[in-house]
Amino acid sequence: MMKFTLLLTACVFAASFVEAANDCFDYVQALSEHDQLLSSRHELKMNLTGNAVSEETFVDTVKSSISTGTKSLCGYTRSWICEIYEGLETQYDELKTGTTQGAEAGYENYIGSALIALFNSHLNSEKRILYEMQIVGPLDHVWLVEQYPGNEYRVYESYNNAYSLFAWLSQSSEDLFGTHIILWQEVVDMAADFVAGFGCTLENIESCIPAELGFALDWCVYIRDYDKEQAVSNFETAWKELGKGVKLNKNDFYEKFLYKLSNLTADIEPLVGTSDPWTQYLHDTWIEIFASPNPLCYPDVPFNFLTAQLTGKYEMQVRVDKFPEPNPNCQPNYKVIGSSVPNWEDSLSICASLHISLLLLLANLLIFFAFFQ
Repeated sequence: MMKFTLLLTACVFAASFVEAANDCFDYVQALSEHDQLLSSRHELKMNLTGNAVSEETFVDTVKSSISTGTKSLCGYTRSWICEIYEGLETQYDELKTGTTQGAEAGYENYIGSALIALFNSHLNSEKRILYEMQIVGPLDHVWLVEQYPGNEYRVYESYNNAYSLFAWLSQSSEDLFGTHIILWQEVVDMAADFVAGFGCTLENIESCIPAELGFALDWCVYIRDYDKEQAVSNFETAWKELGKGVKLNKNDFYEKFLYKLSNLTADIEPLVGTSDPWTQYLHDTWIEIFASPNPLCYPDVPFNFLTAQLTGKYEMQVRVDKFPEPNPNCQPNYKVIGSSVPNWEDSLSICASLHISLLLLLANLLIFFAFFQ
């Protein structure tokens, strides 16, 4: 009996390592440090499908490409995460229409309570589900929610000019600023160009801005003075509750994310196309779930003041991708993506080899102990 117990212990110990190493999240997390580099994959995919290439050409070209991106972009981040789960063949079918929005790309509109109803309809599913989510039209943000069997959820985010997926999945926010949490220089440049049209600079905006644009003064000053402390604080507001790669149970996910998103999308809808102001509530809620302010909106600034530069109908779009197995085999796609990173080292395979070696050693010791006692 003692021999059997020891051997069973070794098997269970080994199985626990294998199971822990095989979840798709592990592969996403391992590649997240290359989020900026991997952003070039989405541009390449869209260029290829825009030129109506065949599936074979699409797959071969992307597989042989070297990642050369320079910054994290929310939609581009989601693209390579989904590639880990789906593979390039599936992504070709999704992108071959040449668009990543609307019914043509498999998205439907869910605003307010409709969003909650969508998630309710998938409660207790035994499948792994990806919700590809995006606010489009006068606003633009993209993210991903993953649902596990047992009603557990994980949120994946990055934000243009704010933070990378690596920051979002990190266990600590220390030492992230400057590389994975950044200041929104492109937004500063946009504001500087705007005030320059009135002969002003951001430095003298308080004394220079025309009276009829007084409502934009606080927005300009906010952008000008936005600093490391504010960027990290805004990031941590959402990251502490929704980030770090944590799995949220149903109650936490609904309370901390879904209900807030439902209310946010519903409250934005009547503002679209009007000069009604963005509110402090909308500003704070956006930060609470997206870890960054929306640079095109600011409290008391008319909604259409800056958002009018983006076109299209306002929608909260979602595409639901279901996987028949609760734990898809993501390793082959992970290796394809990783091989596009210059000088890439497969940290998971290195760790797995070490685990296997240790497990073999342990098994041999247990067997020796069992049979020679």
